[in-house]
Amino acid sequence: MKYIPSLYWVKGRAYLRFYDPPRRKSISLRTRSTEEASFKAKRLIDDYIAGRYSPWNKEISCSEYVDQFLMLKKKATKEKTYRALVGELQHIPDVALDDLTHALLRDLAYRGNVSNQTIKHRITKLKGFLRFIEMDTNKRHPFMNEKAPKVHAKVPRYLSEDQFQDLMDLVNKKVLKRREYEWIRRAIQIGISTGARATTCLSLRKSDIQNGMIFIPKSATKTKGYLVPLFPLMQQVIKKADTDLLIGVPRRTDLLSHHFSLCRDELGWPKSYTFHVLRHTFASWLVMDNVPLYTVSKWLGHSSIKVTERYAHLAPDTNIDLGVQSQEKRTKRTKRIS
Repeated sequence: MKYIPSLYWVKGRAYLRFYDPPRRKSISLRTRSTEEASFKAKRLIDDYIAGRYSPWNKEISCSEYVDQFLMLKKKATKEKTYRALVGELQHIPDVALDDLTHALLRDLAYRGNVSNQTIKHRITKLKGFLRFIEMDTNKRHPFMNEKAPKVHAKVPRYLSEDQFQDLMDLVNKKVLKRREYEWIRRAIQIGISTGARATTCLSLRKSDIQNGMIFIPKSATKTKGYLVPLFPLMQQVIKKADTDLLIGVPRRTDLLSHHFSLCRDELGWPKSYTFHVLRHTFASWLVMDNVPLYTVSKWLGHSSIKVTERYAHLAPDTNIDLGVQSQEKRTKRTKRIS
């Protein structure tokens, strides 16, 4: 006598439970749709009763799960993210699921002499893989309770006023030789006077100006836009712009990064100084000019002031001002960005 499999739901996911005393097994239908789940369940039940399908086959090995997981992720993730995932999961041994213990996975996460940040990334990838297995087996792995080590925020590097002047002198010389490099100068000026990321610097327009402030639109990492005051340097860029697009003509982000790295190498700066150092410099100079952290947080578009607190050590006052001041007062105090 065959027991009729039953359809049930766990956290919005559909499963089909088979029962053949003393054996029990749950199969994930890999869907959240009620209609699709009913269709898949009916087909499997019919095949099970007719003898065309058996859930009691041998257990799937870890390597088979890895292959299935990577096949799924290849369609849904960027190539760089996918390669990192492949590099991590290739270390998982081809063993039965019961042999994939908490201790084994912990050893994989903590292998080698690496930073806490790397260990945290490894744990995240392994948990993603285990979550995929959980959908199929409906069993939570003990490693899902593993806590990642604390990662201390790095102190952001920023340019001194002399370093930024050296950068502008070099770029000005390049512009004199080749006028088409003007867009690079403008992008750097926009970056230092708005704290915007490279992609945003290349897409800002005159039409983004609102009541003496410029609107920084939402990006891939930001769910909403924010406003930044028009500092004197930014006002100069706007005056010189002949088109609505502030840099003149559309340019690619990788091209801007390439030209910035060439300038960096000529100046003898560390490789870690990318275009993003202008954003850190913008924030650092504001804090050094005693602008409240709350205000800096808003001008950077940070989701929380906790992110901005990594610049707090640069504040000249021991009692850091977290309050809000009038825009006129705040703008007057930002002497470096001019």
